[in-house]
Amino acid sequence: MPMTPSRRQAGFSLAELAIVLTIIALLAAGIVVGGRALISRGEVSDLIAKIQDLTAAARDFRARYGYPPGDLPNAAAILTADGGVSAGCSYAATGQVGNGLVDTATERRCALEHLVKAGLIQRLDYDSATASYRIPLSGGATLDLGVLAATRQNAARITGLDCEQALELDRKLDTSPSANAPFSEGAIQALDGAGATLTTCVPGQDNDPVPTLVVRY
Repeated sequence: MPMTPSRRQAGFSLAELAIVLTIIALLAAGIVVGGRALISRGEVSDLIAKIQDLTAAARDFRARYGYPPGDLPNAAAILTADGGVSAGCSYAATGQVGNGLVDTATERRCALEHLVKAGLIQRLDYDSATASYRIPLSGGATLDLGVLAATRQNAARITGLDCEQALELDRKLDTSPSANAPFSEGAIQALDGAGATLTTCVPGQDNDPVPTLVVRY
């Protein structure tokens, strides 16, 4: 006579199926989280490379012309390659122009154009709506040049970086062994929309994305 299949041979019970599906879901979640972490770390490494390229170009510009990009007076008379500098980015040495700092909105906007026309940086996006160059980052963030107002130092400036990447950037660039809190000391300072100092951010909650990150160079 043929043997009657046992309960085990007949298949899984509902409880066993539920356990299997739970394990699969947990594994999938772990893969997704791990994958996102790897992508985030890769994007931060790419951002650091872009910061290094930009700040190296800014130092070369100052060594060549005596002023940082954006702060160069009468730039149109000096930077004539590739169509020359636009009228809006060529200004006389008045007010804050020529003080050695990229400390106005106009100078920040023109700093990348000065670098492009000097042939010191490439592969930038050009926004025809604002007639300005930009360095786009993931998630809609951007990178340009500015100043750390508290110490009057020129710096790279990142706007709109998501909190998780901002924290990872701080961990990679903060060389101070005593810095246990994000943005508290070291290479990076975080600022809110009004320019006040931030000491933390919480992914998906507080100060995410971070309005401004300033990286000394």
